[in-house]
Amino acid sequence: MSEERPVVFDVAGDQCLGIVHLPDEPAGLGVVIIVGGPQYRAGSHRQFVQTARYLAAQGFPVFRFDYRGMGDSEGDTRGFDEIADDIGSALQIFAQAAKLEKFALFGLCDGASAAMIYASEDPRIVGLALLNPWVHSKEREAAVRLKTYYGARFLNPDFWKKVVSRQVAWRQSIGEFGSRLILATRSLIQPATSEAPALDFVARMQRSWTAFQGPTLAVLSGDDLVAEEFALLCRKDSAWLRLRSRKTTAVVRFSEADHTFSRAEHALQLDACVSEWLQGLIDISSMQIRTLPRRGLLQRLFLFS
Repeated sequence: MSEERPVVFDVAGDQCLGIVHLPDEPAGLGVVIIVGGPQYRAGSHRQFVQTARYLAAQGFPVFRFDYRGMGDSEGDTRGFDEIADDIGSALQIFAQAAKLEKFALFGLCDGASAAMIYASEDPRIVGLALLNPWVHSKEREAAVRLKTYYGARFLNPDFWKKVVSRQVAWRQSIGEFGSRLILATRSLIQPATSEAPALDFVARMQRSWTAFQGPTLAVLSGDDLVAEEFALLCRKDSAWLRLRSRKTTAVVRFSEADHTFSRAEHALQLDACVSEWLQGLIDISSMQIRTLPRRGLLQRLFLFS
């Protein structure tokens, strides 16, 4: 059993709302859920409610909250790369409520990106659970669409039958293909993100993840363009490839899951995956962080890529 209670906390003069999930016998490591996209603390199809309750049932205190400008929190709407103060204040109130000193950040999409940007700033953060991190660019999107959409479309005999019978606007399809091919080519010849003159959000993610020394769990959906962009970046950019290849990084792919793990079986498998990773993250008796062994449920159910 666990207790759930609302908490109001201040961020630069604005009142924000969060929900604390407190197990009867807490494990000693707290989990802060950072919501991504234009949604509030419950998440799509109440995804984060389910995850918080599942993890609390496994003994992990959890905090999910609305940052400024979202849900029930005051303030102006802001981008995911501008919520460091919100995360810091959420951690502070959660630490007081749950009497904790160590935390893992859990985020989906640009919530995962916000977690990566923040992680190296706070020594209380000892782990990152990242679901389909947002690293979008027009060039990467074009490359992914060439692979996942146009490749399958042009190899499909039904497409060409429709072209012959004039059921498809083939000139438009070829034009769109050419435009995306040009963009995708740019992604291969441009300098690495870390060398770009302007420190954009992807470069900030890379810089912070490099500085962060704790374990990372990256979960990628098979049916998701956002996940494919992240996987492409980790293959093509040497700095990201090194981070992806660190011993402290575990990458798990759900081959049939969509962006928000909307199917019940995928959501339950995800929660079990994250719970096992958290169990492996911390030695409760000594509070020493250790590298996650690639075994158990993670290795049995999912493909490391």
